[in-house]
Amino acid sequence: MEPYHLRVLRWLDPRRRVFGEELSRRLGLNASAVSKSMGWLRSQGYLIAGGYPGGYRRDPGSEFLYPGEVAPDLKTRVFGKRINYFSELDSTNALARELASAGAPEGEVVVADSQNRGRGRLDRVWISPPGVNIYFSLILRPQMPMERVAQISLLAALALARSCSRVWSISPGLKWPNDVFLGGKKAAGILSEAQGDGGGVRFVICGVGINVNLDPGDLPPEVRERATSVSAFLGHPVPRPQLFRAFLEDFEEIYYDFLIRGLSPFVPEWNRLSILEGKRIRVSGERELEGVVVGLDPSGALRLNDQEGKPRIILAGDVSLITADKEGKCC
Repeated sequence: MEPYHLRVLRWLDPRRRVFGEELSRRLGLNASAVSKSMGWLRSQGYLIAGGYPGGYRRDPGSEFLYPGEVAPDLKTRVFGKRINYFSELDSTNALARELASAGAPEGEVVVADSQNRGRGRLDRVWISPPGVNIYFSLILRPQMPMERVAQISLLAALALARSCSRVWSISPGLKWPNDVFLGGKKAAGILSEAQGDGGGVRFVICGVGINVNLDPGDLPPEVRERATSVSAFLGHPVPRPQLFRAFLEDFEEIYYDFLIRGLSPFVPEWNRLSILEGKRIRVSGERELEGVVVGLDPSGALRLNDQEGKPRIILAGDVSLITADKEGKCC
């Protein structure tokens, strides 16, 4: 994006019309340059109403995750300093893995406006329509054993909860091991994949999918009752670049603190936000187990008391809530 196009874009306001003369005066551009910039922005998919000199207004849901729109206000040291943007990809995790294998540094990001083959845990399909959500993968290079990689998904979910609280004063719930919930419905998921080298981690790809401006009514019937988006929860459109920046900032802070102090300092906050705490669940995996959730242990495993009251540690599995009258999938 040309620098002056970005300057024009940053002055457009979804809440009011900005007059062409004001843009010309503030940006030092003549009327022709302003009109040309509007034409270019519209050609890139931005929805901008009005014209010179009567005033322009940007559609509140019209924004993209272009590096030029994300980077200027991004307050990180490492995360997102290089952003690879694509209008469409099969999978951001797949491309990030290729880049990491070729030597891409920690903090490099692959972001797509839509995905054809987005995946969640257990190879579930992650529905990835264009123009409404955030789909990205972050390259990490932590020095740790492979068995600790799952902790990164826990931290990413916690970072997103912090971001939503910081920006909109809402308190998401966390569902072990990698989901973020709003109003009892899933709004985001994380998939961390690692490549090892000699027993340790060579790199981790942390893939994140966030339902931002998605209308849950557009989802397939079997999904819509269990899914939501940030905008559906708040009742108004959400600027995707704002949430993207907030997450990268909060995750960077948590991640580098984690590399020094480990997971334990974050466990109390995670347990406080957990939607499973004190609930009866069924865990399906190598074998099925029922019990009441006690919380995370210091390694990030799920602690529960089984039907006989015996303490159990769950390292992996698919979790379903059990209520008095029925069993309900919570993801």
